Amino acid sequence: MPEAVKAAIDDALTPATAFLGWFATLAVLYLGRRWFVRPGVAVFLLILSLSFLGASLGDRQFAAVALTPDAVAVWVMLYLLAFFTWLATAQAVQNDDRWTGLASEEASAAEQERSMAPVWPDLVASEIVCASVVLTLVLAWSLAVPAPLEQPANPALTPNPAKAPWYFLGVQEMLFWLGQPSRGVAALLLAVAALMALPYVDRGPATAGCYTIRPRRTVYLLFQSAFWLTVLLTVVGIFLRGADWGFFGPYRIRVP
Repeated sequence: MPEAVKAAIDDALTPATAFLGWFATLAVLYLGRRWFVRPGVAVFLLILSLSFLGASLGDRQFAAVALTPDAVAVWVMLYLLAFFTWLATAQAVQNDDRWTGLASEEASAAEQERSMAPVWPDLVASEIVCASVVLTLVLAWSLAVPAPLEQPANPALTPNPAKAPWYFLGVQEMLFWLGQPSRGVAALLLAVAALMALPYVDRGPATAGCYTIRPRRTVYLLFQSAFWLTVLLTVVGIFLRGADWGFFGPYRIRVP
């Protein structure tokens, strides 16, 4: 990747542009979801993202951060979340078509007939296969990628920055922005309470048991915004934080 491009990305990427760009991208994906759920478009975006990632790994600073064990876990999480969000959105778009009558009654009836299957053995067998595949992948990953364990804590040698494990980095980043631990605890409790309240907000009996978007826009957007905000905080914490918890571009040298 040209040095001028990397410098431009580092200069343009600030906390404000990162958050605004993240949610602007989510808004574009939501508004254009009927186009983005097409398999060809999804494959093109996947190839584009992998190409950009491969070109970025040629930078020594980017590779030093992106190939740590914690960062590898985040890369796997991001691509898995992107895939399953795409799959769920594609199915929700189809359900929206059925809901609004855009699909013909014959096609809907035939597809519904094909989609019906008994819990045993069809569903249980699929769950067993999925669990076995996931267990195998986790075991292979644990053997291939070493756990990021460090030396015992030494008060005379404090790491800079001191980062939590990747699955707590979103919370650490939120505590940084809120300023006080009490505010962070209160925000977490409010977030959990809000998620628990969503089923009571979405009380439409007509859409019960059917994953849709159009009949439940408010609840869908609230959940997706909160969920992807958590993902963004994790990404910022692991890839864009350096010495003294400063904000660094992905290609910028980080000197403690």
